[in-house]
Amino acid sequence: MSHLSAALAHCLPELILAAGILVLVLFGALRGKESGGPVTEIAAGLLGLAIVIIFLGSKTTAVVFDGAFIDDGFGRFMKVLTLAGSLVTLIMSQDFLAREKIDKFEFPILILLSTLGMLMLISAAGLIALYLGLELMSLSLYVIAAFHRDNLRASEAGLKYFVLGALSSGMLLYGASLLYGFAGTVSFAGIAETINGKVSLGAIFGLVFLMAGLAFKMSAVPFHMWTPDVYEGAPTPVTAFFATAVKMAAVAITVRVVFTAFPGIVSQWRQIVIFISLLSMVLGAFAAIGQTNIKRLMAYSAIGHIGFALVGLAAGGEAGVSGVLAYMAIYLVMTRREYFRSIRSSQNRRRDGVLSRDDDVFPGGDTSARGLFRQMVCVQRGDPGGALLAGGHRRSIERGCCLLLSADRQGHVFRRGRASFRQACGGAARRADASRRAARQSAPCSR
Repeated sequence: MSHLSAALAHCLPELILAAGILVLVLFGALRGKESGGPVTEIAAGLLGLAIVIIFLGSKTTAVVFDGAFIDDGFGRFMKVLTLAGSLVTLIMSQDFLAREKIDKFEFPILILLSTLGMLMLISAAGLIALYLGLELMSLSLYVIAAFHRDNLRASEAGLKYFVLGALSSGMLLYGASLLYGFAGTVSFAGIAETINGKVSLGAIFGLVFLMAGLAFKMSAVPFHMWTPDVYEGAPTPVTAFFATAVKMAAVAITVRVVFTAFPGIVSQWRQIVIFISLLSMVLGAFAAIGQTNIKRLMAYSAIGHIGFALVGLAAGGEAGVSGVLAYMAIYLVMTRREYFRSIRSSQNRRRDGVLSRDDDVFPGGDTSARGLFRQMVCVQRGDPGGALLAGGHRRSIERGCCLLLSADRQGHVFRRGRASFRQACGGAARRADASRRAARQSAPCSR
């Protein structure tokens, strides 16, 4: 096998997606409006084929294309998660897009383009390959965020994501240029060899700006500003895509960068990771409390989950990386399940004429602590508002629900008591003012 053939064999999933995208663009252009369904089915088949090829392909580690592309076990695992997230997005989007009358053949092609960028990003072994994969992913995401062109909030979401994404790309490029100027190479291995424990001010600045650009893609605090608005405005399948597949790729490249390009300055990048991890966990938890929109709630949930995932990265070892991989796999499954349930619930409410939009309130229309707890932890059956508590955990879940209900009632009691206290204080103050005015009026008469 020639050197080129061996290199192409290690990037076969990317080649299949790229060739499939070209064919689907021609097919969609020739068939016109009738091509939406077939293009989606073929795109889902391509994603499934890429997953099969990864499982059946080479299991060795190889660096090809002059050190720009790496194929290893870590990359293959994250690619499977990313492809699975994209595949489920296409499956769950068909009915939704048809209901919203935006089922165009461009949507699955944009999902494939973005996924191709994610696969290139995960296997990037240099700064140029990293930026190419990142931009291929991001440019497609800007478009699908605003794919519902007749929806004002979707257009606003796409514009916000584009503007802030351009800012983050500039920060990442500035950091990459500083690292290249210091190390004289764009490969991660070359940067690691040049630094090799030598702490330089230029390398530290480059690391900070590079991590800032990657933190934006992960929705990590303090670069999370776009997340709630974009999640709320984008169509629900697109929001699910942002919350799952995009997160897999962003976390994967962040782990690869810090462990392959900066292994000699762990203490420096660990401080950055700990900082954004703590802020993400705290803000994701507390900012979600007051949300009444399910997609904004899921946005803050994604921010908090990124904080928890980065805890493993802060450990700075192989065990920490294994923890990150396990956490992201579980996060992918559970987040997909929640978005599936949200779309199904909105379909039932639309059919019954209860709600005109899919993302205005929590599923079931219950925004109390009881309703939120039931929706998030219970196993859903046919009724979107009802739930059956699961298996042997029924008693524990009921006890937790009782605690939430008690806290909810205590909150109502506290608010009512505070209102009564203010009313009483206001009445006392008014009576005191009246007595003082009466005293001033009677004072001249007494003299």
